[in-house]
Amino acid sequence: MKKLLSILCTLIAPLTVCASGYWLKVPVPTTKHLLTVSFGSPETGYIGGTDSTLLKTSDGGKTWSAVHPSGMSFSASSPDIIDLKFVSATTGFAIVSNRMNPVFRGDVYKTTDGGLTWNAESAMIASFRMFLFDADNGLAVGSGFFSGDNVTRLSAGTWQSPQYLSNISGSFLRTVDFLDRNTGIAGGDSGRVYRTFNGGITWDTVKTNIDTAINGLKFISADTILGVTANNGAAVIISTDKGKTWTFDMASATFYYPDMRAVTRSVKDSLIMVGHSVTTGSGIIYYYDETSFMNIFTADQDLNDVRMANDSVAFIAGDSGLLLSNIHIATSVQENILSAATVHLFPNPAQSTFTVRSEVPASVTVWDMQGRCLLTDKRRIQEHKIDMRGYTSGVYFVEVKAADGSAFRDKLTLE
Repeated sequence: MKKLLSILCTLIAPLTVCASGYWLKVPVPTTKHLLTVSFGSPETGYIGGTDSTLLKTSDGGKTWSAVHPSGMSFSASSPDIIDLKFVSATTGFAIVSNRMNPVFRGDVYKTTDGGLTWNAESAMIASFRMFLFDADNGLAVGSGFFSGDNVTRLSAGTWQSPQYLSNISGSFLRTVDFLDRNTGIAGGDSGRVYRTFNGGITWDTVKTNIDTAINGLKFISADTILGVTANNGAAVIISTDKGKTWTFDMASATFYYPDMRAVTRSVKDSLIMVGHSVTTGSGIIYYYDETSFMNIFTADQDLNDVRMANDSVAFIAGDSGLLLSNIHIATSVQENILSAATVHLFPNPAQSTFTVRSEVPASVTVWDMQGRCLLTDKRRIQEHKIDMRGYTSGVYFVEVKAADGSAFRDKLTLE
């Protein structure tokens, strides 16, 4: 964790590559804008998007199919599914609103049959984001429109009366996260955050060092919180005192002028942030790895959300049907799944050369941490000797790929 904090506070000049390297495209049956991702289990996940788009996977994200939700009410003013939170493979919540103008209305729905049927829930006027502890307890944040920033608690299966945290007309809360059932934080317009230490019963108010919207907040530890914002000068802010004071992460102040929209964290302390580059008009990914400095990846479309499917696999939702993941998705009907049990990479760490040995014939590709393809041996054989002389010491990704399209990836440390 100390290494992570030093990374967050270090000014660097990262390289830029396209998303076709480390982040790979996943095919989906739509070209609608994808706005939100949620996995109720490592195998079962859901995507919500514009024009009532709802997708589902039952195989960990390899394939996605359209779901036609019954019970949701869509209209010209509320056509989109802007947030999904699933607490199991079958039980979850959704917010239906207007992606472009969500301040007027955001309706909460609940499903218990895997997204087929939905029932309307009582919440605030314009819910925007949710945090669920379980199927009966959690929160929704958003706006009461004329009443400003708004929080509504779900307690023992019942939505409580809304709490109005500001009286600023049209002000909006856009994100909420909890460290545990007592300690939470919410953020939104004009750089305001609110903290709770009793499960959302009461909140205090903190003004951060920005005046733009805070779109995502994530607890890194009991004291440290990271926020992603629309402040395109330096879009990442950090607090190391439980949200009381905030500073810029100057590593985020790149010539891309990022408008960041979501953040997630794996159990390995990796942080993934996604959004939009004001200068290039493309999607952008900030990736902090525990073994490296910040890396920047760009994508063809704006990126709207990022969520974890399990401890280490992330999915990123973007415009025009763009879905990215940090795993190789095997699309062949026949799968010969490569794994740590069937692939051996040694020595690791390596001095200048290493060997890849697999139980089935496979090719080998080496990527750097910026997602650039450095070298590839397309021969499908069971043993490769890879020469890395001339490359700098550090961490690399090695992909071993079989003829059926299945692949296994591992990190290689070059000393």
